[in-house]
Amino acid sequence: MHLFLLDCFGQNKYDALKLAKGMGWIRAILNHMHLFKDKYVRMVLVLLGILLAIVLSLMGVRGYMRWEDRQYFGEIIRITDMGFVITDSIVKERIIDVSDQTVVKKGPHTEQDGFHVGDHVIIVGEASTDGHVQATLVRIVENNQDIILPRRKP
Repeated sequence: MHLFLLDCFGQNKYDALKLAKGMGWIRAILNHMHLFKDKYVRMVLVLLGILLAIVLSLMGVRGYMRWEDRQYFGEIIRITDMGFVITDSIVKERIIDVSDQTVVKKGPHTEQDGFHVGDHVIIVGEASTDGHVQATLVRIVENNQDIILPRRKP
């Protein structure tokens, strides 16, 4: 084991011994390697590893898609009684409804001034059946269109 660590890490013998003491879990695996010599056991372990990787990948994709369905980016083009209207690259106009429970942030702080036409915003909320978005969080960001909105094709 010490020679293995010495070959892998190119250190002197004493450093390899110190490393081996700190890596007790590797020693335990190497001591039990005889359990993995059977090809069927190895095959099952490889298949379990592949299955675990697939499950974790699907969970990540599902989580991303759920987040993507609830977020909207755009520029405020009109202020309404219930909130505001944004323009984005997917749908030309989206109506955003704001309530008392909606949190409005600009940078790390809560915004008290409200919205202004021309502000670039990120909205997190649920779309209702009538096409309005019920905002739970609105974040006002810098007016740099290249950062927020994808470039529109001419």
